[in-house]
Amino acid sequence: MAPCSCCWACLLYGRLPQALEQTSQTLLQNMMLLFIPTISGVMLHFDRIAKEWQPFLVAGVAGAAITFWSLR
Repeated sequence: MAPCSCCWACLLYGRLPQALEQTSQTLLQNMMLLFIPTISGVMLHFDRIAKEWQPFLVAGVAGAAITFWSLR
């Protein structure tokens, strides 16, 4: 059985192993720290993004569409 299948089975039955629950809570509580490099990168290159916004928009919409399609 694949690890992803095990995670979904745990979520469906409403029980998670204690170690997984503690790790996920720690990650969720500190999630903003994970976004700091991305935010600072956007701030650093904001002028370039403002000039070339179309590829970013297309990549964002295409990525969201592919993700949505793959989760069906």
